[in-house]
Amino acid sequence: MRTSHSLMAAAIAFASTSSAWSATETIDLSSGLSPIVAGATLTLSDNTLSSFDIAAATLTAVPPYFNVGIVGHPGDYTSAQLPLSGTSLSYEGSTGEVLSLSTTFGYRVETNKMTGVSGGGWFEVNNLNIDFQHQRIEGTIQGQTDSGISVSYAGVLFNLPSMTYNPTEWAQGQFNIQLSELALSGDALNAMTSSLDALALLKAGFAATASNYGSLNVWITDSTLDAPPFAFSPPSMAMAVPEPSSWALLAAGLVGVALSARRKLAQSAR
Repeated sequence: MRTSHSLMAAAIAFASTSSAWSATETIDLSSGLSPIVAGATLTLSDNTLSSFDIAAATLTAVPPYFNVGIVGHPGDYTSAQLPLSGTSLSYEGSTGEVLSLSTTFGYRVETNKMTGVSGGGWFEVNNLNIDFQHQRIEGTIQGQTDSGISVSYAGVLFNLPSMTYNPTEWAQGQFNIQLSELALSGDALNAMTSSLDALALLKAGFAATASNYGSLNVWITDSTLDAPPFAFSPPSMAMAVPEPSSWALLAAGLVGVALSARRKLAQSAR
């Protein structure tokens, strides 16, 4: 493993934005000049897709050319894998411990007015910052109801309850981290449902996603060919739990998911 001096020199060469004496080093990945490349894939859970189906919502990737990872159609989505492109990577200078990864791209959800379900609207989730150090994912939600009410939220989107990685792969310079059961924050849940002008049934459906909105596969690649892999080490992360407000909504949310599933069965039986 390289020394801390090697790490700092590499960070400067890779357009690091931090000072050499700072404990935290940040590599700018957006310039295209760094041999370090990173990103993530966001996979939405079945519960999340079912919540979209309640309102026959349209799900699209941002930008739209990533729609190839979305399988299904409004009212019946079966899977969704959304790529996120890394823009900056922070790590602890003396140990190489990965602290955070900032990304761009995201997804958009849009609904039409549906009696008893939604007044109609849209929201976009974007600019995710995966903060391993504080066990959370921050980002932005921008939206608007069909009646013209704008919604803007920037803050914690998810808490990180579960993380796994393969130590052998990390030792070989293959940096992958799996984050499972992303716990949706109460504020993010409110921003999403407010943007869609959601009524009780749709709110319940979204609440059912609170403890498992989806998962993230984070990857970091060192494309340097004439030197050993960059000396990253896995993040240290304790177990986190969903917010109490999210748990309170979960039971009600199961009703919405059950009704959505029942509607699908009724339609297929016709």
